[in-house]
This record gives sequence, structure tokens and C-alpha cells, in this order.
Amino acid sequence: MPKRTGDYHSWLLKQLTDPREAVHYLNAALEDSPQMFLKALRNIAEAHRMVKVAEKAGVARESLYRTLSEDGNPRLNTLNAVLEVVGLRMTVEQISQHSATSTESSGLAVGESQPSQQPSHANLGLPKKSTGLAKLMMSTGQPEFLGPLSHASN
Repeated sequence: MPKRTGDYHSWLLKQLTDPREAVHYLNAALEDSPQMFLKALRNIAEAHRMVKVAEKAGVARESLYRTLSEDGNPRLNTLNAVLEVVGLRMTVEQISQHSATSTESSGLAVGESQPSQQPSHANLGLPKKSTGLAKLMMSTGQPEFLGPLSHASN
């Protein structure tokens, strides 16, 4: 008889209702690609019930599904509205002056208790890649500890 396992997507959606997990998940997705970021934000919106998120963000549900698809091209005000509904916000972080491919960041993250407590990208089901000129950080809006970020590249 086959071993019974839980559904990964259901487990992921349950995890993404926690703002700290959602922050790590979005940041990992953003390091991969804009398409992965949109897919991750869609998962977070689903975790918070897409109908409620769309209503509170002032967007039609069908439009929100299209906007947060891998081929979506959301407006900044739509992204901000969706992030606000799920308890997050967007901030910008300066990258290292050494080079665009440097693994060290000179910015600070808000809303992360300690960098060592970040879940690994493998646990979130996302590959880890270096990004280009700027990295957007998501935070819960409740600063607890400001610490330097450091990211290892593949």
C-alpha cells in the first residue's frame, strides 16, 4: 500500500499565512525572477483567500489571478494594495558597492528577527539565484531587529 503524504500546496498555503514565512518566501522568489515573485505573491494571496484579498485591494478576483500569473504585469499600486492586504510592504535595499554580482549586501532588512533563522530556499521549493542592481525586500511593517543581510550565491 502506498505511503500517504500530505498535499504540498495545501501545506505551503498554510505556512504562508504567517507573515514571517511570507517575507522569506517572497524574498527568495524575488531573487529568482520577476515571474517567480508574481507566482509567490499569488500563493500568498491564495493563502489569505483570493476573493478577500481582491475585494480589500479593490481589484476584481479574475483580474487579480491574471495579474499575479507568471505572465502578469501588475501596476505598482496593485502590488502595493495586495501586499498591504496580506500585511506586507515593499522596500528597496542598496546593494554592495563591490559589484552587481557581490554576495554581500550593505542594506538592512526590516521585520526579520535574525538572518540565521531564515528558512532555506530549498525548504520553500525555490531555487536561489543572485539578482541584478537592486533587491526589493518585503517586511511585516513591524521592525524588530535590524541586521545586515548576507546571501551566498550558487
